Amino acid sequence: MKHMTSPLAILLLLALPTAAIADLAPVHVNDDVHYVSGGVGLEESSAIEEMRKDYPLSMVFAETTSNGRNQFLHGVQVEIRRDSALLLEVYTAGPYLLVHLPPGDYEVTASHRGVPKTQTIKVETKPMQVGWTWPAPKQVLDPNR
Repeated sequence: MKHMTSPLAILLLLALPTAAIADLAPVHVNDDVHYVSGGVGLEESSAIEEMRKDYPLSMVFAETTSNGRNQFLHGVQVEIRRDSALLLEVYTAGPYLLVHLPPGDYEVTASHRGVPKTQTIKVETKPMQVGWTWPAPKQVLDPNR
């Protein structure tokens, strides 16, 4: 007896990875702006990496330590403006922020530990990634130790 797989079963099997990705890195909507924030842990960062191709703008946030190593950040405040209109304000849930924006010029400000950095970013149809780094705070050694 031959076993035939129904088209519905095939579709359900193909949808599993997408559903798992959506569970790991849910899409948020703020007015008309769709975004994904996260990337904590291997599974979530892999899910976001898979989603990057669908978002024209992806950003990654890190601190650079005194030995030159980058450590991923979360809780970065990000504001995206176009023609001075605020389109998105979000605190990141991990080191990655993917944003679906129409092509155009945007002013993006990212703030970490009260230190803002601003860039003008030209979004095109082809996905691009922008990296943001801040120096890690210097550790003060206690002379009484």
